[in-house]
Amino acid sequence: MKGYAQSGYAPSVNAAVREALESYVSKLEKRELYEQMKAAAEDPLFIQDMEKTMNDFSYPDFEATEEKRE
Repeated sequence: MKGYAQSGYAPSVNAAVREALESYVSKLEKRELYEQMKAAAEDPLFIQDMEKTMNDFSYPDFEATEEKRE
């Protein structure tokens, strides 16, 4: 890391480590969200709620689509 910092690829060793940790945590969070969404996709109550929500918004969505065409 010192070499990268000295070569200008990173502002400092601490900055490079911080960026690496932030990137790693972001990757973990995305993986966790993926697993949660995967589980939700198999949950009948979640699916039922999503279908109800989609149905509730079908008319406003239709209106918005029609307004864009005009």
